[in-house]
Amino acid sequence: MFVGALLVTALVCLCAGLLLSSTPWLVASLLGSVLAGLLIYRNRDAVAISRPARAAKHPARAAERPAQAAERPVSKRAKHAADADPVEPAPSLKRPDPDVWVVDGRPRYHRRGCQIIDGQDAEPVPLSQADEDGFISCSLCLPARTDSTNSA
Repeated sequence: MFVGALLVTALVCLCAGLLLSSTPWLVASLLGSVLAGLLIYRNRDAVAISRPARAAKHPARAAERPAQAAERPVSKRAKHAADADPVEPAPSLKRPDPDVWVVDGRPRYHRRGCQIIDGQDAEPVPLSQADEDGFISCSLCLPARTDSTNSA
């Protein structure tokens, strides 16, 4: 709250300094902005910006997801479906989930030999997990069209 008031004060000083062509107002604006920045930096843990967790690098965060999902409201249809016996496809019809390769901090998933990730610290994850984590398919190697062997 104090930081917000300090930033508003700095903005008012900036406007006054620009309108009046006054150096003291501009200096006051600069000092207010710097002070607010220092307070934000000092309390950065309380003002953390949330980012999507990547299960490959953060297994502890991935374990928290089921607990978060349990807190969400569930529709009557979903409750009925959950109460019913799950139907497993026959083993011969079930295809293995192919692995794709991801680089931490990058939004796309790739095939193993993709030129884009060549020489980078890529790690394999199942395709379903990459989709679940919000990764998108590489437009060069087209891993969404992978077969079960994933040999690129």
